[in-house]
Amino acid sequence: MVRPAGGAMNGPRSATPAPVAALDATAETPRLITGREELAAACRRWRRQPAIGVDTEFVRQRTFFPALGLIQIATGADVTLIDPLAVRDLTPLGELLGDQRVVKVFHACSEDLEVLYHRFDALPEPLFDTQLAAAFAGYGYSLGYAALVARIFGDELPKGETRTDWLARPLAPEQLRYAALDAAYLPALHRRLAAELEDRGMRAWLEEEMTELARVERFLPPPQEIYRRIKGAGRLDGRQRAALRRLAAWRERTARELDLPRGFVLRDDVLLALAEARPLDRRQLARIPGLHPRQRRRYGDQLLRELRAAGADPPLARADRPSLAGHRQAIKELQALVASTAERLDLPAELLASRKVVQELVGRVLRGARPALPRALRGWRRQAIGEALEGRCRELLAAAIERDADR
Repeated sequence: MVRPAGGAMNGPRSATPAPVAALDATAETPRLITGREELAAACRRWRRQPAIGVDTEFVRQRTFFPALGLIQIATGADVTLIDPLAVRDLTPLGELLGDQRVVKVFHACSEDLEVLYHRFDALPEPLFDTQLAAAFAGYGYSLGYAALVARIFGDELPKGETRTDWLARPLAPEQLRYAALDAAYLPALHRRLAAELEDRGMRAWLEEEMTELARVERFLPPPQEIYRRIKGAGRLDGRQRAALRRLAAWRERTARELDLPRGFVLRDDVLLALAEARPLDRRQLARIPGLHPRQRRRYGDQLLRELRAAGADPPLARADRPSLAGHRQAIKELQALVASTAERLDLPAELLASRKVVQELVGRVLRGARPALPRALRGWRRQAIGEALEGRCRELLAAAIERDADR
């Protein structure tokens, strides 16, 4: 096990006042951009900054893709809001988000990245996520924005506008103030946390995590892989799984094309029923439980076409997943190794390896997978915990096999 070079493991620094006094005033009456020329001028100014805070507000209730309702940009001196419903051409902002000279600072950025990717067909870069940075700096795992601001700067933020419809206009002053405060502290958090990570020698580790977060396939997975997410697929036989793969891929493409939630097209339980029965015509299709007559009329021909195509596919084998029932003690000991390593590195154990990742490692070793390390234990984790965890896993499993042989 190794500690990152040059890291001083003394825990996070104590709370200090935030250098955001001017932000209180701008958050009370934040500037709202509603015109393209105004946006272009602002983006030219922001491109002279070393880093900007970025946040988004969106709605995702009756659509497949998140509907962008507001964009917040913070510089450390002020906060500006952009109304994407008024400014239809956001090209200047897209160019700013892709500018390699300006760091884009988010908190818990996954959803923001998805929203921006679907709007701009590209991801912001370079990235800095203050939630992940806080975990590497020893503040705790998955810390919320308000909690991190309170922990570092001692400031208490107002509760969020949890029921706001960010697509409704006009937005009330309290909504604008909430949105502004949601980004206001990001530049200050970036400066503080970046310095602490340099002190701890963990900046490169964070950058690896940001690269992983920015993988495009996280936001638009291949349609042919979606069937793996459907609960209950494991009970199907090979031909039924092949049908489910076709049906789930069709639903994914349809949901994206129509911009509807997957369940609005067809629910998972209906896909499973179709895959199990594999109807050949509309008469058989009418017997599928949960398939509404309106859905039969709209999608019937497409469903039958997918099922006929699936009939020509080879059976889809079930993933070989060995039972872990007899290895609970090994998993427990491996989790203890994760916990002791995390304590020595002054990191949250969840950041090193979750229980699910430990279980995946045990399964991969049992079935002889190459490489044995799951993706989540590669990169910086390989040296920090992965290699030691794999070695101990092999020792524990070998000992268990030897005990069983002696019985």
